[in-house]
Amino acid sequence: MPKATKYHSVKARFFSLALVGLSSFALAGPSLRSQIEAMNKPIRAAMMKRDAAAFAKAVKGGVTSDFKYSEAGRTMSFDSMLAGMKQGFAMETRCLRADTTILSVKEKGKTGSAVEQHVMDVLTMGPDKKVHKMSFVGRSDETYRKVNGKWKLASMDMKTIRSSMDGKPMPAGR
Repeated sequence: MPKATKYHSVKARFFSLALVGLSSFALAGPSLRSQIEAMNKPIRAAMMKRDAAAFAKAVKGGVTSDFKYSEAGRTMSFDSMLAGMKQGFAMETRCLRADTTILSVKEKGKTGSAVEQHVMDVLTMGPDKKVHKMSFVGRSDETYRKVNGKWKLASMDMKTIRSSMDGKPMPAGR
């Protein structure tokens, strides 16, 4: 049998790895982490453009029919959350930053959870008719359910939100 060259060995390992990766993807479907990462990209783009329709399109298929959003002691449906976002977008003049970082992800059978940190900086016109920079940093606890082989967000609970205007902390009220 001919001696394998270094090139053939690397090539064989690559194809083996690719085959294992593809077969596990085909059997288990996308991981919760990869699905969250894929969903966060169009959400970020919509937030940067302050485009509620694009946000709704990016998110609607990824949430359960009984999705609940909680913030500051209030729980609302997807449609109520979206209405609040539209109001927020209307108050902004420009979005400077909209980033999400996944802090942790856990999967167990058909349920999952994640903790994410959200950072947003926007420009807004104040009552004084001057432009102000508002910044928000928050942490959400999220629960997911696997529905027809796809992870869907069942609930999002904003646990902490810190807000500032022009670098000065704003009352939390949360």
